[in-house]
Amino acid sequence: MNLKNTHKDIIKDQTLLKSDILMLQETWLSEQDSEKYEIPEYEKHFNNGRRRTGIAVYYRKEMFRHVSDISQDQMQLTKFQTTELDIIVAYRSERGNSVEFLNNIKSLITEERPTVICGDLNICYNATRHNRITKHLENNNFKQVVKYPTHIRGRPIDHFYHNLGKDIIVNQYTPYYTDHDGICVIIPTTM
Repeated sequence: MNLKNTHKDIIKDQTLLKSDILMLQETWLSEQDSEKYEIPEYEKHFNNGRRRTGIAVYYRKEMFRHVSDISQDQMQLTKFQTTELDIIVAYRSERGNSVEFLNNIKSLITEERPTVICGDLNICYNATRHNRITKHLENNNFKQVVKYPTHIRGRPIDHFYHNLGKDIIVNQYTPYYTDHDGICVIIPTTM
């Protein structure tokens, strides 16, 4: 939450810096901030929305390439790709229309391609287990791996779906500098 306030902590966080790709949501950045907030040894891509929204992706350029962005008032989605995998990172504010959000997700999915969909959806997975987004993804062979609260208020609102057809390693990580947990995932490189 709020990259301006947490950047100094992120660039020192040895758990996060082991990652090949970092996907941060609710960054609160403006277009003027696009030249700031570097992380050494990573390329950066921002999908800035309105105040209190936005996505920042830091990635190893030899492994990942940016494909596309969707940026609307209450939601942002960004798609990255490797030779083996598509990654869709999403932020949806609590007021973001869930039908529109689901349609945006559908537009970014490439059939028959291994895909990860993750981010802050602001939908409690436990309380609204049968919401239209989760229901659609699970009906289309996506598995949700985040089951425990990810937010300081005790709700699992950060989701991680995949259709990889195999187990992945998931570690929920609680940094001191934000009100959301980090979801650290290891995906085997051969699909």
